[in-house]
Amino acid sequence: GCLGLVESGLGLVESGLMLVKQWFKVVQGWLKLVEKG
Repeated sequence: GCLGLVESGLGLVESGLMLVKQWFKVVQGWLKLVEKG
């Protein structure tokens, strides 16, 4: 019941954080390119 919901919620948070980290890397690389240009 409740534990299952909590676990799936934590899974969503973890995958969300992974996406944010990936986006952060992409944005950082893009900013470096823009600064060079």
